[in-house]
Amino acid sequence: MNATYTIPVLDITVASDINMFQRRGYNTAQMNTSDLVWNALLSRSLFKGKCVVKLTAFDLLHKISNKQYTVNAQGRTETWNNCLPRYAMLTLSYKFQKMPKNKKQDKK
Repeated sequence: MNATYTIPVLDITVASDINMFQRRGYNTAQMNTSDLVWNALLSRSLFKGKCVVKLTAFDLLHKISNKQYTVNAQGRTETWNNCLPRYAMLTLSYKFQKMPKNKKQDKK
């Protein structure tokens, strides 16, 4: 599920998305997993749309695990990964536009 809303007075866009990741069909509860992952975003446009500032938060409910179980021909394997399960990221992007010299001459 995704939702986006722009607050008109503040000119801030709020966006959110929720995803459910499920794995079923195994005999043990460790293998059958349900992970509800919720991400959120705040963004604001500055300088007449030339600059955009975004604050994005990933996995607000802290449901992503760094432990993963898999089944292969030899049996069950437990794998540990180094990951950042929950984090926030601040992004600044700037739109730089410059007219080519030959196009400026054509307009004269």
